[in-house]
Amino acid sequence: MTELAVRPATNGWGVVDHIQQPAPGPARQDLAEWVAQAREVANIADMLCRTSFVPKAFQGKAAECAAAILAGQEMDMSPMASLRAIDVIEGKPGLTALGLRALVQSKGHEIWVHESTATRAIVKGRRRGSDKVESSTWTMDRAKHLAGKDNWRKQPTAMLLARATAECARLIAADALLGMPYSTEELADGADVPVSAVPDTTEAKPTTARRTARRAQPKAEPAPVPEPSLEDPEQVPATVAAIDDAVAAGASAPWQPGEREEMTADSEPGITDAQITKLHTSFSKQGIKDRDAKSAFIEQVTGRRVGSSKELSRREAMRVIDALEAPAVEEPPYDDEPGFDDDWPTVPVIGGGQ
Repeated sequence: MTELAVRPATNGWGVVDHIQQPAPGPARQDLAEWVAQAREVANIADMLCRTSFVPKAFQGKAAECAAAILAGQEMDMSPMASLRAIDVIEGKPGLTALGLRALVQSKGHEIWVHESTATRAIVKGRRRGSDKVESSTWTMDRAKHLAGKDNWRKQPTAMLLARATAECARLIAADALLGMPYSTEELADGADVPVSAVPDTTEAKPTTARRTARRAQPKAEPAPVPEPSLEDPEQVPATVAAIDDAVAAGASAPWQPGEREEMTADSEPGITDAQITKLHTSFSKQGIKDRDAKSAFIEQVTGRRVGSSKELSRREAMRVIDALEAPAVEEPPYDDEPGFDDDWPTVPVIGGGQ
């Protein structure tokens, strides 16, 4: 024999002990096979990028489309789901917060929103087969270095929720995220968070908050225009001009200098005053007056929970109003309409195989 023969260990009775073999890893895809699939994906991408069904960032960009589809395929996402959920911010690809949550759930893990307000978001999750619950808490105090950014001023609830969602997803399912652990919201903020980041759930002490409030207490100003809520349609201003009249009477303007013009621009994603009025009128026609019922209806249609109608985008408001005005809708479709997280069917890998 040219090789050293090693006798298997026995249990003392001449019987070889059972030796547990490591579980076989996933088969590595042959490079030639991957190239062949990439060519097929390129043909699909060239067709899709010419349509309005893909986001503007991918329209007319076949190579970008193909790369997004291939990246999504590695995470078991269909081509169209990949194009909806993946975006590139300053050269870094990322998934939207909803995309991260849906991907984690599609792998059998649990992730849910425990609390979501304009000042704090708590997202909890549990890895499949584990009893340990991970939690991520984001507060405005933790995000104070981001508070001046445009998105944070306009939609603090959504931004806090996106941060907490992404962080919790990394804690419970880093393997499912592969090389795309960042959310697009984090990348847009210029985030550079390590994958193994531990959430900072420490909240400011009340005494510190009181001292800060005393130091930063401004001089008395006229009462601001109350923000519309989901439960009080009487507070909703009918038009931008109504707010202008309130400001002229001494109230504080609900926008920063230069933002009023943006509110009426076609590119402005925020809900308009006319839409707010229409939204509450439609809720009243449907007999939906309870705040929780309104919030649940909006979440069912848009896929996210909001604390105020002001947090909706213009397009989201249109969807909610259309759903309320639809002839067949007599009650909020809590269970009938599929949510974003349910729209992730398993799609065969392009080119054959799973």
